[in-house]
Amino acid sequence: MELKKIMKLQALFDKEHSGIFSWSVRRREDDLEVLEFLLVCIIGELGELSNIVKKAMRGDFPLTAKKEQLEEEVADIFTYLLKICNKMNIDLEETFLKKLERNKVRFKHYER
Repeated sequence: MELKKIMKLQALFDKEHSGIFSWSVRRREDDLEVLEFLLVCIIGELGELSNIVKKAMRGDFPLTAKKEQLEEEVADIFTYLLKICNKMNIDLEETFLKKLERNKVRFKHYER
């Protein structure tokens, strides 16, 4: 499935499932608290993912034993990223492809 389609699916979900914030409404200059909330959410999910990796590194369990939890945390991070992009009117697919081209030039000297 194309990323643009995934972004539209998330936007539709957000429109139908809004809570105290209207996720589907594009960001305005007077609603920075919504963006701040989304950033706190994505950082929290990154923390949960990091905590699993930390515990695997110290030997509490093999990382492969937590694959399902890792997938859930990555999906949560991706969901919040989609919400941020939709809120900020950022075409994630287009933006990623542009950045990839810049990185190809930037990191060319690292190629072997």
